[in-house]
Amino acid sequence: MTPTHLERLLARHRAGDVLRLHVFRRDELMEFSLRLGDPVRDRHHLQLLRQPNRLREEWLQ
Repeated sequence: MTPTHLERLLARHRAGDVLRLHVFRRDELMEFSLRLGDPVRDRHHLQLLRQPNRLREEWLQ
């Protein structure tokens, strides 16, 4: 499984969903339940204001 494939599979679910995982470890099939949490916000968007405002003017002084 690739990271892209895993992201696509997880995109089908929401926070709070419980997934059943089947994995092999040391030649033994194991089953786990996994409850999905809220996504981590790790992306930000910065935008330049065309017109300066008071806070920006004071910060630059």
